[in-house]
Amino acid sequence: MCSRVIEVEQLRFAYPGTPFRLELNHISVSNEENVAVIGPSGCGKSTLLDLIAGIQIPTHGTIRTAGQNLASLTAANRRELRLRKIGFVFQDFRLLEYLSVLDSILLPLKLSGQRIDRTIKKRAYELAERAGINALLDRRPARLSHGERQRAAICRALLGAPELVLADEPTGNLDPATGKAILDLLFEQAREAKAALVMITHEHAILPQFDRVIDIGTENQAVANSVGGDAS
Repeated sequence: MCSRVIEVEQLRFAYPGTPFRLELNHISVSNEENVAVIGPSGCGKSTLLDLIAGIQIPTHGTIRTAGQNLASLTAANRRELRLRKIGFVFQDFRLLEYLSVLDSILLPLKLSGQRIDRTIKKRAYELAERAGINALLDRRPARLSHGERQRAAICRALLGAPELVLADEPTGNLDPATGKAILDLLFEQAREAKAALVMITHEHAILPQFDRVIDIGTENQAVANSVGGDAS
């Protein structure tokens, strides 16, 4: 039976000193559900993922992620939740320049206190091979292309088989063939972990592959539609 891994109610958020406002009345996402987030640039898609992950806190409303009311958690508790429950593929990758690709992939599990044993390392190598970067594991980010950095960030997000995967344009720097392979990898890994995948994309051609699409309109109201266009 599916349960809600994300519940957003009456969300209001603003960056101080800017005209930006994000207003979302209701969003819910179940585990084992693949959801695409679309909308014009600057409408708040990346901000929404930051709010769901507890990186930002709303000025009004409620967000529950993996069963936790984020507003009731300390910053340290929200960080622990991200490390243990969420795999986040950031648009700017956020790889540490002094770590190799392999160490970058392993980093969230290390920070969560998990022992890095042979099984975990094997999984890291397998993900890197699937992503086409297994020959780059000893390199630092400065020696990687944008697309290679992106694939390293995707492997890092997937390593711990998280309950929720948040991906901010994870195929944006990839050629069509590699992008398809990475999208297949994300869907496969989410399915195997019985996880939810929430992905920002501007590639409307791939939307039919998702269970649902959340369109954040120009007035910052989230309108959730099935791919077939029926309201949900």
